[in-house]
Amino acid sequence: MGGNHHHASLSRLCTVRRSAPLPALLTLLLMPLLLLFILFAAVSPVSAAGGPDEFRLRLVQLVHRHGARSPEVGYFGSGNESLICVDVPCGLLNEPGKKQMFNMGDFLRQRYNGTLGTPGVVATGFLPSVYNETFVYTRSTDMPRTLQSASAVINGLFAGTVPVYPVIHTVPLTEEKLLGPWMLPNVVTADKLGRAAWVRERTAPMVDKIFPTHEDILAVAREVHSEGRCTDYALRVNCAQMLADVAACYEPNGLLANLPLLSANKKGLSGVSAALTTASYSYNPADEMQRQSGSLGQDLMQAMLKNMNDVITEKSTYGIYHYSAHDATIAPFAATLGNNDDNATFSPTFGTTYVVELLDRIVDGKLYVRVIRLRPGLTPESNYSIASWPLPMRCQNSDGVVYVVNATDPNENLCPLSDFTRFVDSTKGTSPLGSCYLTEAMKTQMNCSGSGASSSLCQNYRSACPDYACEKGTVLDQLSKTCVPVADSSSAAGGSTSPTNAESRTDLSGGAIAGITIATFLLGLLIAGLFSFLLYFCVRRVTNNKSNSSLGQP
Repeated sequence: MGGNHHHASLSRLCTVRRSAPLPALLTLLLMPLLLLFILFAAVSPVSAAGGPDEFRLRLVQLVHRHGARSPEVGYFGSGNESLICVDVPCGLLNEPGKKQMFNMGDFLRQRYNGTLGTPGVVATGFLPSVYNETFVYTRSTDMPRTLQSASAVINGLFAGTVPVYPVIHTVPLTEEKLLGPWMLPNVVTADKLGRAAWVRERTAPMVDKIFPTHEDILAVAREVHSEGRCTDYALRVNCAQMLADVAACYEPNGLLANLPLLSANKKGLSGVSAALTTASYSYNPADEMQRQSGSLGQDLMQAMLKNMNDVITEKSTYGIYHYSAHDATIAPFAATLGNNDDNATFSPTFGTTYVVELLDRIVDGKLYVRVIRLRPGLTPESNYSIASWPLPMRCQNSDGVVYVVNATDPNENLCPLSDFTRFVDSTKGTSPLGSCYLTEAMKTQMNCSGSGASSSLCQNYRSACPDYACEKGTVLDQLSKTCVPVADSSSAAGGSTSPTNAESRTDLSGGAIAGITIATFLLGLLIAGLFSFLLYFCVRRVTNNKSNSSLGQP
């Protein structure tokens, strides 16, 4: 009886006028399949080819070197500071530097409020009309010139009649790891164990080629009141590095033109500076320490990837993350982006800025990253205006193949977020110790478990890396900075070998997205099949009814 009741229900559901034409029934039959096709098209990726794409800007992140400053000669000795640094105290931002960084902010304001226009990006009023600390996050190293530069950029970004007093986050310089890769524990340790001296020794032949005799470099030093810093021939690389800095500082304020010897040697001196930076901050996977600890721009780049993920998952309200730092921040950041073969990358001029944009493609929501490189003019004649600087952008597909987007127009430097992330992650360290990793040779040289255990080098390393500072069975005493035995070695600080990753991301992989797409298709297919079966049943019943009626007629 239950079966007859079920059959009757289907019969009522399938009640159709006998006069309904068969094509109409076929249309009803095919409708679910049409809906299925539309559904599947909506969840499937759309090829980037085939017409201009439009994107929605989701997040802007920028990291820049500070603007032009007076020379920083304190590292190379003392004397004649007022003669060398001229208009402002040594190392502080000067007027050209303030103008450079204000112009950078103003350029970005025009880019994101539609005045300049951003090709391929739909203008949606990305910037608020006034500064809002809940929209802009600014982080700077704790140095006057970077703090001043950060403020100048924000004032340019929100230029108006009222000055902006931005919130700028910072940490003590001795604790700066995010923007100060020179403070990473294994970098500090390597330099104190002789790497810095090795780098200078390696660069000495370049200096000797520019200045064949000691008198040649002394003559340039005299021109800028710095002969006393160059009297020791063994320190000629230091002297060349200082002169390169003086030349770079004298160009924006027009002083360089009045110094013929320094002007004539500026290019060569800049090459020395770039070589020193390259040797210190480039990434070479053949080097054991670099391979194990990763490229030196990883901390900042991983922070940027986390910021992107926080915006995607709506954990962050910020639209701009802004980092104000140094050439020694920009150079390793460039290396992490894969610009390891470009000497110009390792000699970033004042105000050099990398802008990392997160966008989604409007037609399908696919996420992309665009990186552009900007720099302000360096001479008074340039009025310190902003120009783009070509940047080959490297990406890595799911097969592990690295490809380069080298667009003439920087606005076309687009890489899928997944491919961008894969490339960045390709230079992450292979050791869980990260920047605490030391080679066996370095450990032997430090001798922290023997007679050198109380040295300042060992104590500094232990302070920076307490989880890895002591051998198994011992734990770090925070007061004495020495390793002391413990009854239970499993509780020792040195027993930890797999730190948690505080910056884990929730991005879906390409495989996961493909799986969701396939599952959606199969679910739709099942639903379409049920509808088709139901309509097929209806059609058969109507046909049978018509046949039965025909047989009953006289």
